[in-house]
Amino acid sequence: MKKIILILSVISVLISSCGKDDNKVKQVRLKTYTHEFYERSPSSVDKYTIEYNSANKISKVLLDTNGTLCQTLTCVYNSSNILDSIVERNAAGIMT
Repeated sequence: MKKIILILSVISVLISSCGKDDNKVKQVRLKTYTHEFYERSPSSVDKYTIEYNSANKISKVLLDTNGTLCQTLTCVYNSSNILDSIVERNAAGIMT
């Protein structure tokens, strides 16, 4: 009797694991998002461009002020997709 119950439980586990629907559409973030921030005076426009990597984590943030690149922030992740460090560079590409 115990063997029959064990066999039926194993079969039910196999059937339930095979019945999963892996074709569901996953929500994916946009790879690039841009936001323009206006100060009180309309002559100054700060534009932030955020890029995402394949794990939907921020990989790079670009800051443009009045159309010129001011700063680049690059996120460095380890093999487990955990944030390791952030590299900040100015417009000339020098690490700050």
